[in-house]
Amino acid sequence: MTMVSRPSFQYQPQKVDSGKLRIPIHFYAQDVGDSPEPTDVKPKEVFFCLCDAYSPSNKDKVVLDSHEVDLGVTVIIRDTKGEFIPNNKMTAVIDDARYQDVKGQWQVEEVRHDFEANRFITLVLGAKQ
Repeated sequence: MTMVSRPSFQYQPQKVDSGKLRIPIHFYAQDVGDSPEPTDVKPKEVFFCLCDAYSPSNKDKVVLDSHEVDLGVTVIIRDTKGEFIPNNKMTAVIDDARYQDVKGQWQVEEVRHDFEANRFITLVLGAKQ
């Protein structure tokens, strides 16, 4: 009797899990102040969470080059299922000593949602020096 050759599938674990989300990050949106002046716009914190930050991939570098930024970082945050939806009009502050050399805030350049598992959101952040 001959054995039938069947394809074997290897389970691929997720690259990111909740234990890797250790770096605090604050998200800000522009808020119009109380002044009647149109230039009275202040950043207002809209969300705080933990993230995993790493160097941008080649795909992310293409995005950063198109926005002409000097520094870039890619962060992963947990998907809040609609509680917070980041967009490219927001800025962020990464609360980690390794990212304190950025003057001002990181600009959200690209948002990538995880439509397959709905677990995480990947953000490409850029800053000008």
